[in-house]
Amino acid sequence: MKKFFVSTCLIKMCASDYRGCQLIIHHHLIIYLVFLMSNRTAPGAVSIHGSDPQFLIEKIVRERIYGCAYWKEKCFGLTAESILDRALELDHAGGCYGAQQRPTEFLCLLLKLLQLQPSEEIILTYIAAEEYKYLRLLGAVYYRFVFGSVKVYGCLEPLL
Repeated sequence: MKKFFVSTCLIKMCASDYRGCQLIIHHHLIIYLVFLMSNRTAPGAVSIHGSDPQFLIEKIVRERIYGCAYWKEKCFGLTAESILDRALELDHAGGCYGAQQRPTEFLCLLLKLLQLQPSEEIILTYIAAEEYKYLRLLGAVYYRFVFGSVKVYGCLEPLL
């Protein structure tokens, strides 16, 4: 876990204005705590394959997702119901792209689904939506990541 450090210029400012220092430190601490809370798995989440569901995506890719603008602006505060709106906006699917290996919106939404762990019924509804191919793909990839091989074979075989 990353630690929160106060810079030396902030400490120098504290010597001159104690109240201003408290407000700035408080502000930075709130931003840091919001960052930590937005990257955590839902409190009642069940472990998948013996670990945290987010760990199904490699650490370096997760860190890139946490750092990208789409994650910070569009994925913050999403619920199992509101993620549907973001998924309907998808116009491509993929992993990371470019020289800096930026994650796609698809990958960000997949990580958010892993955090939220929506019910199997919701994911099957995503997969059944034939008119939205990227929503269907997002549901299928999530289903493949999370559920056992017998369920995956029974559900995803007709899509081939």
